[in-house]
Amino acid sequence: MLISREVEANNLIFATDVSGIYNKNPKTNTDAVLLNQISINEIKQIIEKAEESGKVDASGGMKGKLSSLISAIDLIKKGLRVAIICMLKCGNLKSYLEKKSGTITEIIE
Repeated sequence: MLISREVEANNLIFATDVSGIYNKNPKTNTDAVLLNQISINEIKQIIEKAEESGKVDASGGMKGKLSSLISAIDLIKKGLRVAIICMLKCGNLKSYLEKKSGTITEIIE
């Protein structure tokens, strides 16, 4: 978040291997539902409910990504666009940047 703040970014994109935030772990639950939008007020609740996955990367997994957003709530309120995007699906990033709908989770005010 520090870099987003320092460069006065307009977009913050978390590149992942899943389409975004789900109501449960999509890797272990075939009935998991993608949450297309979550509000900054819901972040703490989602972090508390988040399952730890077997593999955690340098960002701390999905829980780490969401936890890092807490320090950027003021930026989100000022218009920072935040999205969690699966970079394994061709065209997802382009669709997001062109403001077209896609299979992602956006963090909204």
